Amino acid sequence: MKKRLFIVLSAAMLFIGMGVMAQEVKKNDQSTERITAEQIAQKRTDRMTKELSLTEAQRTQVYAVALQQAQKMVQHRAKAEAMGTQRAEKVKVAKEAYGLQMQKILTPEQYKKWQEIRVRHEMRNGAGTGAKECAMRQAKCRKVRK
Repeated sequence: MKKRLFIVLSAAMLFIGMGVMAQEVKKNDQSTERITAEQIAQKRTDRMTKELSLTEAQRTQVYAVALQQAQKMVQHRAKAEAMGTQRAEKVKVAKEAYGLQMQKILTPEQYKKWQEIRVRHEMRNGAGTGAKECAMRQAKCRKVRK
């Protein structure tokens, strides 16, 4: 009886492990594809519409700004290797400009919530590298929570 139970459990774990491996391969295949600036802008706009309850006018404005931002980011990615440290500075300036444009479009309550979402996203995706950037992200996260 114990042998049968052991065999059944072993087989079940084998099949579960194979399923996990298959999902990981599928995920990796998708991550190698580059999405277009329009797709990035559309996803951002859809997410912000859902999370911030944007009006149709805000949605249109947010899409236009997000498209501009996404196009800049796609260009920056294309030149990333050649630019080195200059890339980080340009990305920072672009993000600040994007934030200022969003502040003009969103209500103060929506803008605050958008900033919190943005910080969580950066923390989750590891924006920046190294100890200094990590400490800065943690400080920024604490500042937004207060």
